[in-house]
Amino acid sequence: MAIQVRRGVFDNFDATRLLAGEWAVVLSGDPNASDGRAVYVCFAAGSVKRMATYEDMINQLANASEELVSIVVDGVTEDLQAAIEDAEDATEAAETATGRANSAADEAEAFLNGFVVQYENLSDECKALIAQSAGTGAEVISDDEGIAIIDSLTPLIISGHDSGTISDVEGLAIIDGIFG
Repeated sequence: MAIQVRRGVFDNFDATRLLAGEWAVVLSGDPNASDGRAVYVCFAAGSVKRMATYEDMINQLANASEELVSIVVDGVTEDLQAAIEDAEDATEAAETATGRANSAADEAEAFLNGFVVQYENLSDECKALIAQSAGTGAEVISDDEGIAIIDSLTPLIISGHDSGTISDVEGLAIIDGIFG
């Protein structure tokens, strides 16, 4: 005679009625098995574990692999998108900062270039004063000396400009006033 174990449909399966070491075979309707069939072993009344066949494990691993790949791909895609957005934001900020720095440098250069005075740019009155000084025996200053005078005044003019007390026009008027 063959050894028999408890068996039947899942709806009739009651783990609390099994004895320790007893097996139960579900012939149909088990929602935890892809084909509805399963085997359980009891460790104590109400404490059972579902056993898996080789085929069950292959199916479960295949399903888990697809789910895990999907989860990993979704996570990597989200992380990659966030990194791209962060890089775009950083690039935009760097471009803005570069533009502002270039603009400030251009303004500073234009401001300083406004104070460079060459002899040929001096007024006729100023040139006449220089010639008169030379005619009286006074020393005539060279272009380099004139530029040195302006260079020594430039920090004062710039300081006044930066503090808002001297405008570009006023700064140029100071230089023009020096040369006549």
